[in-house]
Amino acid sequence: MPFLIAKCIAVPLLLALVSWAQQRWGNRLGGFLAGLPISAGPISFFLALEQGVPYARLAAFGTLQSLIGFTGFAAGFIICARFRSWPACLAAALAAWFAAVALLHWAAIPDGAVFGLALLSLGSNALLVKASAEAVPAAAAVMPRWNILVRAGAALGLLLVVTMTAHALDPAWSGILAGFPIVWSILCSFTYAQSGRAAVVQMLGGGNWGMIGTIAFFAVIGWLPAGSLSLLYGAAILAALGAGFISSHIRRHWRAECRRAGI
Repeated sequence: MPFLIAKCIAVPLLLALVSWAQQRWGNRLGGFLAGLPISAGPISFFLALEQGVPYARLAAFGTLQSLIGFTGFAAGFIICARFRSWPACLAAALAAWFAAVALLHWAAIPDGAVFGLALLSLGSNALLVKASAEAVPAAAAVMPRWNILVRAGAALGLLLVVTMTAHALDPAWSGILAGFPIVWSILCSFTYAQSGRAAVVQMLGGGNWGMIGTIAFFAVIGWLPAGSLSLLYGAAILAALGAGFISSHIRRHWRAECRRAGI
């Protein structure tokens, strides 16, 4: 029962905070925060508590495969958003994500290669966002007060489905489902419906930098030889925050250089 209560609070609360940050400071910052392990991280922790640390270590590389599949999710949503409404865009994005992770799982790629591919996928995401960016920057979404509560409720529903399904699967598929784009499905759908395609592209661009922290988090879970659950996840959180902090500074410097170069 305590685990269930914690699940019902953790991810919806984090999504509500991200939505509030998006409303207050813009789509890029909201996307950056969403790129951090705010859903996959808690799910991994609950799996470790319930199934054991060795199980969570194996699942971590499945989650990295899921992050690679996010390139397909982003491409599916952005391309479809040129012509269709948000339900069709979400369906296309999830279909592309599932096809990518199924292919990666079937190919049985070594763990080290999965980590490298996850980093390379961020480059693909960056190129996609740059090619899709529109000339006029999108404004932050103007959301009614009830909107954040609806987003949090939708996140809770998806979270329960993913975690309950994960227990019936092997560690690899449990990890893949832990990386299911719960937060992104909700954020992209709501943002597109309220602010349009340009806002989604801005948000995905910010998320690309935040995902560096998520990759660092699951690399620590998969490889750090820590016997203690608290030590392992404490180190993973520090790695995620450190990588996110460094990536945010790199992003600001890169954007400043681009502005100076007139790009």
